[in-house]
Amino acid sequence: LGLWLQSWLLVLLGLGLGLAWPRLLEARLREQRLQRLGEQMPALFEALSSALRSGQSLTQALASAVEDLPAPSDQLVDEAVRRVRLGSEPEVALQEAGALLEQSPLRADWRMLCTAVAVVRSSGGKLPEILDQLAVTVRERQRLQAQVQAQTAQAKLSGWVIGCLPP
Repeated sequence: LGLWLQSWLLVLLGLGLGLAWPRLLEARLREQRLQRLGEQMPALFEALSSALRSGQSLTQALASAVEDLPAPSDQLVDEAVRRVRLGSEPEVALQEAGALLEQSPLRADWRMLCTAVAVVRSSGGKLPEILDQLAVTVRERQRLQAQVQAQTAQAKLSGWVIGCLPP
């Protein structure tokens, strides 16, 4: 359109939009994937816990969780399973599989899982109970974060309403 109208401003605007659009779309899709993964994190902990309670080893429990979980958490656990099958220790495989979470708020949840697995494997303990408690902790934190976001949005709206009242 810019070339047809011989408007270099429209050409530059179209070029800029054409270059920026894929990056914006990719960032939005990554954000949505991380949000879904965060919502599925407690279910991931519970799936691992129930598989371990049924008598499976940690590697078998991870493989079983891949079958039970929806995307994208199944892809994350499947990456850990592949690394374990290639000879990596489970806690190292989990850390490496969660590398993409390093710049996200889910980093803490994934590190808790990795730490729990490492501690239980080195000194013993009851991993299913730890995973159940982690699921409860993550759900409670998510509930509190949602409550804080709702109250913040309410306060912002009140500020806008009060700010618009004098005119």
